Amino acid sequence: MKKRLISILLMCCMVLTLLPTTAFAEGGTEEPLVCTCETACTAESMNASCTVCGADGALAENCGKYAAEKSGQPGAPDDAPVITAADVQALIDALPEAETISEDNAADVEAQLEAIDEAKVQLSDEDFAVLDFTRYDAAVAALMALSGEPDTAFAPQTANDHTHCYCGGSITAGDHASHSDVTYTAWDGTSSITYTNNTAYVYLTENATLSGHLTVDGKTLYLCLNGKTLASNGTAKIQVKNGGRLVLCDCQGGGTFKGATQNVWGGACIYLYTSTLDMFGGKLTGGKVTGNGGGGAIALDDQQCIFNMYGGEISGNNGNNYGGAIFRKFNANMPNTTGGTFNMYGGTIKNNTAKNGGAFFSTTGGTINMTGGTISGNTATQSSNDAGGGAIYMRGSGKINISGSAQITGNSSSLDGGAILMGWGEINISGSAKINSNTASRWGGAICLRQDSNQSTTLYMRGGEISGNKANSEGGAVHVLDKDCQFFLYDGKITGNTSGDGGAIYLNQEPSWLIMQGGEISGNTATGNGGGVYIYRSGSVCQLYSGKIENNKASGNGGGIYINPSNSGQLKVGNKPLVQNNTVSGKANNVYLPSGKTMTIEIGMSTGAAIGVTTADTSYPVAFSNAYDRDYAKCFFADDANAHVEYQDDRKLYLVSGAVARPLTVTFDPNGGTLADADKTRSLTTGDTYGTLPVPDYEGYDFAGWYTEQHGGTEIKENTTVTVFGTQTLYAHWTEHEYTVTVVKIGMPEWGSVTPMSTKAKAGETVTLTATPTTGNRFKEWVFLNKPEGGGRVNPVLTFTMPAEDVTVQAHFQVKYYTISYTLEGVSGGSASIVRWGDKVFKYLPQNPTYQDWVFTGWKCGDVTVTEDMTYGDLAGSDTVSSIHIIAQWHQHEFNTWTNGYPGTLKTPADCTHDAVYYWRCVCGEIEYNDNHLYEEPGTALGHLWSWTSNGNGTHTRTCRRENCNATETDNCSGGTATCTAKAKCSTCNAEYGEKLPHDFTAETAEEQYLKSGSSCTEKAVYYKSCTVCGLSSKGTASEATFESDSVLGHEWGAWTSNGNVTHTRVCSRDASHTETENCHGGTADCTHKAVCTVCGEAYGDLAPHSFTAETAEEQYLKSAATCTEKAVYYKSCAVCGTSSEGTADEATFTSGKPLGHDWGAWTPDGEGTNKRICTHDASHVETAGCTYGDWSTNQDSHWKTCTVCGGEAERLNHADPDCDHFCDTCGIKMTEHDFTGELAITALLYKEANCLSPALYYKSCKICMLSSEGTASEATFASGEKNPDRHAEEPGDWQLDGDSHWRFYTCCHLEVDRGAHQGGTADCLAPALCEVCQHPYGELGPHHFVDQVNEYRLKSAATCTSPAVYYQSCSTCGAQGAETFTNGEPLGHDYGAWTSNGDGTHTRICAHDAAHTETENCHGGTATCTHKAVCTVCGGEYGEMAAHSFTAEKAEAQYLKSAATCTEKAVYYKSCAACGLNSEGTADEATFFSGNALDHDWGAWTQNSDEKTHTRICKRDTSHTETEDCHGGMATCTHKAVCTVCGGEYGELDPKNHTNLKHFPAKAATKTTEGNIEYWYCEGCGKYFSEKDGTKEIKKADTVTAKLKDDSQFPQTGDTSNLVLWIALLFVSGGAAIGTTIVSRKKKYNR
Repeated sequence: MKKRLISILLMCCMVLTLLPTTAFAEGGTEEPLVCTCETACTAESMNASCTVCGADGALAENCGKYAAEKSGQPGAPDDAPVITAADVQALIDALPEAETISEDNAADVEAQLEAIDEAKVQLSDEDFAVLDFTRYDAAVAALMALSGEPDTAFAPQTANDHTHCYCGGSITAGDHASHSDVTYTAWDGTSSITYTNNTAYVYLTENATLSGHLTVDGKTLYLCLNGKTLASNGTAKIQVKNGGRLVLCDCQGGGTFKGATQNVWGGACIYLYTSTLDMFGGKLTGGKVTGNGGGGAIALDDQQCIFNMYGGEISGNNGNNYGGAIFRKFNANMPNTTGGTFNMYGGTIKNNTAKNGGAFFSTTGGTINMTGGTISGNTATQSSNDAGGGAIYMRGSGKINISGSAQITGNSSSLDGGAILMGWGEINISGSAKINSNTASRWGGAICLRQDSNQSTTLYMRGGEISGNKANSEGGAVHVLDKDCQFFLYDGKITGNTSGDGGAIYLNQEPSWLIMQGGEISGNTATGNGGGVYIYRSGSVCQLYSGKIENNKASGNGGGIYINPSNSGQLKVGNKPLVQNNTVSGKANNVYLPSGKTMTIEIGMSTGAAIGVTTADTSYPVAFSNAYDRDYAKCFFADDANAHVEYQDDRKLYLVSGAVARPLTVTFDPNGGTLADADKTRSLTTGDTYGTLPVPDYEGYDFAGWYTEQHGGTEIKENTTVTVFGTQTLYAHWTEHEYTVTVVKIGMPEWGSVTPMSTKAKAGETVTLTATPTTGNRFKEWVFLNKPEGGGRVNPVLTFTMPAEDVTVQAHFQVKYYTISYTLEGVSGGSASIVRWGDKVFKYLPQNPTYQDWVFTGWKCGDVTVTEDMTYGDLAGSDTVSSIHIIAQWHQHEFNTWTNGYPGTLKTPADCTHDAVYYWRCVCGEIEYNDNHLYEEPGTALGHLWSWTSNGNGTHTRTCRRENCNATETDNCSGGTATCTAKAKCSTCNAEYGEKLPHDFTAETAEEQYLKSGSSCTEKAVYYKSCTVCGLSSKGTASEATFESDSVLGHEWGAWTSNGNVTHTRVCSRDASHTETENCHGGTADCTHKAVCTVCGEAYGDLAPHSFTAETAEEQYLKSAATCTEKAVYYKSCAVCGTSSEGTADEATFTSGKPLGHDWGAWTPDGEGTNKRICTHDASHVETAGCTYGDWSTNQDSHWKTCTVCGGEAERLNHADPDCDHFCDTCGIKMTEHDFTGELAITALLYKEANCLSPALYYKSCKICMLSSEGTASEATFASGEKNPDRHAEEPGDWQLDGDSHWRFYTCCHLEVDRGAHQGGTADCLAPALCEVCQHPYGELGPHHFVDQVNEYRLKSAATCTSPAVYYQSCSTCGAQGAETFTNGEPLGHDYGAWTSNGDGTHTRICAHDAAHTETENCHGGTATCTHKAVCTVCGGEYGEMAAHSFTAEKAEAQYLKSAATCTEKAVYYKSCAACGLNSEGTADEATFFSGNALDHDWGAWTQNSDEKTHTRICKRDTSHTETEDCHGGMATCTHKAVCTVCGGEYGELDPKNHTNLKHFPAKAATKTTEGNIEYWYCEGCGKYFSEKDGTKEIKKADTVTAKLKDDSQFPQTGDTSNLVLWIALLFVSGGAAIGTTIVSRKKKYNR
């Protein structure tokens, strides 16, 4: 009780500190103290004269001026403290966790609650409304639980009534539109639920665990989880059956049902049988199926089950084989049933797992209607045996409807169908639905269409989007896998999908279809073939009538559509499709047609259609369409920029060589921004640039340019050339606008820094600024210049949320002040000075003080010697040290020969052969200049500093470069290697010496400069050998040598040309005298054409006879029609021209089709106990049959049989059930229902054994057949017998305990058991022992355990140069300090600082631990140059003298050029200093060297001379150098002179015997209507006629003509054109007949 009172008093004090101080003032008894300051006080400067600020312990924050400045109201006093919502929330948050509240701290918690109650009454309604009382309510509940009864002193802050609409929120979907509130009854999760009119409304009051199934049997249960968790005990779940309904909601959020782990079929959370589940909220999770089943969360076990999901979450369940979340279960009692409905209006199904159907699986069809919500992150794990469906796998006859805002995203399958695998049925996608970012390891990144039981699947897409999906193998979006599966695309978008083949769609089996009548397939990618569509088998059909296939990409072929060349699927087009802007490796490639494959124009094309075509065969012209009577060339275009489309005489479309300019309509999509309508489209032409581009607006964003894709793509700029045509959409790209944060420092620049000083951030992002004051300064505050909050933020790390505007922040820094004091030995006094961190200390100390006959040697602060440039900071070390004390230092001289290892001042420096000589000095550095006391330091003689110089005669000399030293040495040059272009170069002095070597003419380089004679038809080319070193040709030298290279050219035959006599000839283009002649061959003659030679292309030989082998079952070949028993008979026809064999010598027939068969009429009785029927094809055919009876027909009272032939009735009898099994023993109809009112107390019907609370319970049974009511809709029990005091209904409860013992009670009958003393456990210095039985502490604390443990807070003395650190021992359990000590580590040893040059050729270093310890030595190392003295490798100081220049460097650079290279001479350069680069020109050591090669002649092109017989070339470097030779090469013809192969000029005379194009005309007999001709040859070059093929016997044109034959006929014959009117009339009649025939046949075709 005493502790409780003290706690209450403490909490009241906390509250009182929050109340205004005026509340405690007595009226008029004492005047409060008033601040009289005129300026604000600071922590460093308080106003001592003020009664408030001058008082002991006064704070700057209490100064009236300080408070006024902080509030921004000059002169205003501090406002009285006011209780705020933040203050009360802080008290609530200080409450302990409910789980930690016990009898020990209950009094403290009560005091905290009372303080909160007193504080909250001072809040306004608005402030009270924002408080979070969750922790408060939990503490109240914990206290109530301890007391065993409600505590009226502390009421929860929430309403007592639990009232809300059963949807748990504001959902309007499905059949739920009314939002009238309902009051729910509290339920603890374990007790029974009371139903009124078969309906109950309950809310969960606490976390609970189901001990058995929660069964909703034929009733309606509205269950609000109320933010609590209802968990399975491992096997229990919720069962809803026999027309029951469960409505699940959660008004608080966070409500959860944790499912069972079970080895059964389906529904580890909720099991539905002929029932309904409406889910508005809550989460179903943790359900797991371990056996051969499915449905980690929910099972629908009947075709009448309905699951409506309006909200909530189903996640983290495992369905093992089928349906990670939901399983449409196969019902063994109804093996042929299909159905069941899942309606998803909202909510989330995510992160569930099963081998098949990561979220949903159905074995027998059913319906999914998804108009909202999300199915995401689910996984189908099986990778074999037709598995898959990352989200949904439906088999049987089912239907999936996806519309509205529904999303199926981020699911994955280890085999097929990243989102959906459909085995049989129908999928409909419409509205704004999205199927995106799903993945399949094999086929169908989003959807895979399959067969089940030979029944196929159809996909209808009328809207929505399938995007960002991926299949590792085929069909990034949709894989149409099995035969007869179809995909109808009417509207919607398939974009951004990826696969190996078929980036969007893959058509596999035959037949399979894609029928595209709208929509868009764009932006998809195939790493193989078919960026948009891949058509695999010959029966796979892609029909394009409208819509767009554009901006897709493939790495192989068919950026838009690819047809497999091995199977050659079908592509049919018509109306107005667009297939454009698809690419392969950045080049246009829309529809790819393999060799010999064409597309079919199935119906007429409309204006605006555009289909790009690429053919495997590029030997244009290439036909790419079927024959069609309309010219649709404008509806197609060639992907090849060097080709175009033409409609030719055979009524087919061709790709033809020749580029054409093509129009482009560009649409600018602002992509979220705005753009004027006038700027949204533009017309361009290929080859143009895009020109000035419009600039859109988007508030909060910066325009980043126009791109070919909405995300990613290629940027289009003003100077980008147009390479695409048709239509193109460019998308604006944006970057979110970044606003600027500018920091302004207040104070001197060196007082501190801010990181960063300037930055950029987007609106809503967090900005962090860090102020870092420099040593000796402090940070004061941040001030926002353009924000109402202004200043007052004193934390050096400033964090704020960036607004949608630029921000300027001031960082205020201030200087700190410190105190210096000093002492002079023997002089009283010394005073203190106020200084700043960087102030030099010397100016605050006496200058040159004196003391008796001692020498003043300086000042020391501690162990540090104070120098003139030292600042306060140098001596204090840390800016937290507020003052330092300095002591004067004194000294008496004591000269000796050696002080601290160093000699005195240098008297004579060392030279090449002598050591240095020094004076003695005192320890203080004072020198005694006495020549009788000198010290010569051994080993300091410098030695000679040599430098080698060439003597120009194969020797070199070196001289010592030191002053006053003239030592020299001479030696022969050596080293280096001579070549044919240069002498050897001495490795010591770098000068050339000796002679050059001769050329080595052994290199064989086949280049034009070495060519002696070129290759011919039979001879190789011959080249001069050259020098291996300098490349000089051996031509004309004493060592001239040659070699052969290249290959013999061989004959270069021209094309074969027919000779008109069944032979053809070809001529060698290198030597026209070489020819070859052979007979024509190849090709096949038929009944309409002679054979065509496969070599020269001319027809030869005779026509072939007809081949009457074709069996074409068409009316024109019909001989006799089919009868009831005979097939139709047709004449065979010619397989080539179609001529019928009828009447020919080879007449032949064949049969086709089937006999018609009998078409029987209905059975009619004949009055003689039999029935007959008559064939409608032949009335003479009659069949008779007697009556046949099938199964029993029934009604409520009787049964009978009916004749299956005539419908007559027989054997009608009443039902009978003599064996009491409820069924008629004759027909098997159910006669009666079970009457579950029987009460038989037998073991077979036992429900629960008797225990200490109740007698045994038994299931009631059927009075007729004794069947137990267990598991039925009428399940009921009854009690029988006595209670069993030895069998307890529940387990013992929690342990009860006192100081020495523990015990517990059975919670059912309160019987005490297990009483015993506490035992076991080990106490330590922090906690008593823990009883190993009840797990409660008991007894006293244990002793400390002191150990040697290094802890910086237990340091007794730090390590010194010679001693290790000393620590106190500490307790290993609690860390308490012991009395004993121990040492740790090693002595520090000397820590010498860096060497510092003394400026006299020596350097010194000082120990950082003890400044009295120093070392001095001579500078050494480094090398002097002509520009710098030697640099000591230890201290970095220069010492000694500079070296002379070394003019040995040979740099072939312009600055050193003496004379440039000529055609025959090398360039000459001055040598330079190897150290500093100085040119030796004009110096005493001037030297030169040769470099490079002579330029050699740079010949220009050969030019023909005026004599037209020779040609000349001129050297570009020296025009006086020329070469002339005769023209040669080429061949003269009958029209042109020979053309020189060197200069290109004509030379020589014409060759009248060499004709360029001699064309052969075979002899042609004259007729009565036309003239004939003899065999002759005509030269197209010279225009002459010849009578023989060599073109040597010239004739005249008239000599080639033979006269017409005499005409003795008066009627028009074949070939006669004299009667022109008659022929025109015949032409119109035959043309009209052909047109009429075509129209009639088309009407027949479309009227079938």
